[in-house]
Amino acid sequence: MKNSFKISAVCCAALAGASAICGLASVSAQAYTNTQEYVSRLLLAPTVVAETADAEAYRNLFTAQNKPRSVVLGVGQGNLTAEDGASVGEIAAVFAELAENAVLPIVRVQSRLQAQTLADAVNAHDLRDFAVTGDDIEMLESAKELLPAARVYADFSAEERFEVPYDYIAKCREAGGNVVILSPEQADYETVYYLQSMLTTVWVRAERETEFGFAEIIASGAYGIVAHDYAALFGTYDRYPVSSLSRGFYNVGHRGLPVKQNSNTLESCIAAYEAGATHVEIDIWATADDELVIMHDASIDGTTDGTGVIANMTLAELKRYRVIKNIENKITGIQSEIPTLGEIFEYFKGKDLVVVVEIKDPDPDVCRLLKECIEEYGVQDQTVCISFSDGEGSQLQRMHEIMPSLPIATLLQVTEENCDVYLDRAARWNLCFDPSYSQSYTAFANSNFKDRGYMAWQWTYEDPSPIELGITGITNNHADVFGVYTKKIIPSEALKIAKDADLSQLTFPVTKLRFNGEREEAQAKVFMSEKTEGGYRAILYCEDKNEEYYSKIKVYSQAVFIAEEQPKTAPKGGNEWIVYTAIGVAGAVVAAGVATALIVIKKKNGFGRGNKNKE
Repeated sequence: MKNSFKISAVCCAALAGASAICGLASVSAQAYTNTQEYVSRLLLAPTVVAETADAEAYRNLFTAQNKPRSVVLGVGQGNLTAEDGASVGEIAAVFAELAENAVLPIVRVQSRLQAQTLADAVNAHDLRDFAVTGDDIEMLESAKELLPAARVYADFSAEERFEVPYDYIAKCREAGGNVVILSPEQADYETVYYLQSMLTTVWVRAERETEFGFAEIIASGAYGIVAHDYAALFGTYDRYPVSSLSRGFYNVGHRGLPVKQNSNTLESCIAAYEAGATHVEIDIWATADDELVIMHDASIDGTTDGTGVIANMTLAELKRYRVIKNIENKITGIQSEIPTLGEIFEYFKGKDLVVVVEIKDPDPDVCRLLKECIEEYGVQDQTVCISFSDGEGSQLQRMHEIMPSLPIATLLQVTEENCDVYLDRAARWNLCFDPSYSQSYTAFANSNFKDRGYMAWQWTYEDPSPIELGITGITNNHADVFGVYTKKIIPSEALKIAKDADLSQLTFPVTKLRFNGEREEAQAKVFMSEKTEGGYRAILYCEDKNEEYYSKIKVYSQAVFIAEEQPKTAPKGGNEWIVYTAIGVAGAVVAAGVATALIVIKKKNGFGRGNKNKE
């Protein structure tokens, strides 16, 4: 891939007055770093973020076979530091050195003085393309005021797990951030899946830097992993077979299920939800009496049995007409009311679905109406906002200013030519990216944007082909087609094996849970395991196939415990049993469709009901 960003040409020698390609004073706001994609068999492998214990560990970054995509450093007196407080260089020099090595700086700020020190260097040398992090939300808010062009990553990894996952989003976004850093204990699959469904990216700080420890984090679906031993992390990525899916995707119903229902109606949204949509995307406009209604265009001419401009009509006037067409402009034979946003919220409140609200209306007052409607129905925890209006004075800027906790994303296409503008805008207004599909954008974003904490969301698809690209948010017109794919695999409970059995030769019963709620019983293999007391902890995988679009996508389970059974021996003269559990192996007994069978190997002295040693 050719250089996606204008790479900073500043070098450390410039600090000493030596000539360089360009001096620090000439670093422009367009100097961004191309991190490039790490080629992995693991689709959209989590970005690798390094922590450096000391100055030597920092220097080793630049000679590593595979460099991390970001590095976390502290702030000293005009310099940046490793974890032990040792200086690794002056701030501007370190930024330049990292840029030349395609590594992004993340600066941990723990005091107002540190934030001011960083801001002084940033302003003096016009430094860009960096992030700040910390575990003090108030401090991050303060740092963001001083450093408006910085991305913010809120570190919750040292805290107790929040009882309400939405609290991670609210606290992070109020500090100006869209990335949360969690501990492995906090980052269970369901929490990660929910947070990322709300455009809030999850990175996980590794606590056990082993292959299995890393694989557990990958199985959570996290978009980034923070570790000291990044070489071992890259090595873990190399363990995965081809076409391994690192996380579940999101089935975003574009205007509901618009090929089978009237477009942008409550019935269409319900149909998408029942078919397996995780999100429904709808378009809003304001009426003459300040009601928000759902319609793709500014007028009702295109999809209803009436005519008129929404801004010139009251809600009562609009309710006289019916939506009669689908997204293909075909009359469906169904008559649907023009829904209000409130009616959508009322129906889906509390359901396992995110409402994606696109602001089509250019009226600035729509932002106020949207905020009031979200708060009235109490759906802050299941609403995100998108728009093509994302520039200075735009609808997205307004939404950020009046409701900073609301996740927002631009729909406009980001290119190599305008990425500098968009990365700056994303940092200042906390935007995410949800552009139209293109092959060039996919390759471009899968490295550079992922490494900055932005997930891969794209629109609008007619088939499931993006699944094999690892795309996370897939806006589509066929939520029912996407609904038949596997959302997650659930291992059976109480898995057991015989002592010293070869895990690589076994399969285990799992349930494939599909987006549409259907369940399919299947057999899964062991991808990776580690010996532990009484058995093994293991990650299982199985294949999800659709021959029309792709084959053999591999889906992974969360870590499960597999007990290692010991032979059971009764006291001499009593009943003696040796019992094993065979799981999907040659020689296993499969009864009534159950792949787990108890095999009695040896029995003495009859079947005594009162035998206390019988299991």
